[in-house]
Amino acid sequence: MATAHPADIYVNIQGDEPLIEPEIIEKLARVMLDDAELQMGTLCYPVSAEQAQNPNLVKVVRAHNGNALYFSRSPIPFARSGGIAPEYFGHIGMYAYRRQFLLDFGKLPYSKLENTEKLEQLRVLEAGIAIRCLTVQAMAPGVDTPEDLEAVRRIVAGRGE
Repeated sequence: MATAHPADIYVNIQGDEPLIEPEIIEKLARVMLDDAELQMGTLCYPVSAEQAQNPNLVKVVRAHNGNALYFSRSPIPFARSGGIAPEYFGHIGMYAYRRQFLLDFGKLPYSKLENTEKLEQLRVLEAGIAIRCLTVQAMAPGVDTPEDLEAVRRIVAGRGE
């Protein structure tokens, strides 16, 4: 893509996120355009402790600057007894990349973390590359299971589409 269609920023919306709103796409692209140091960006949204238990929902924890610290299928951070109740954030399958990063991504070595969790963004973190993770409001469901697909179909049917 980056070789056939030159651009400064590329936005990839994964197929399991059919209800992404256009303003969210613009928000992510704007952050990338406004900060030339960012190589990759993505989105997250607050989820409940119950939702965080779902291994189909990828969770993310972030640093104070909004950069991702880790992505996991497990509920992170771990809620140790007597500790502060954690905030959980679900990851949204949408990414923005700079052109050179996209050209170089395939050259990054596969990582043990990526292979363990089956999450390609862990290859980026293990290589020491920051991923900015913007928080947005709760999203319409992604499609990870047959039940999710039915929920999305009901939403689309309700919109008259």
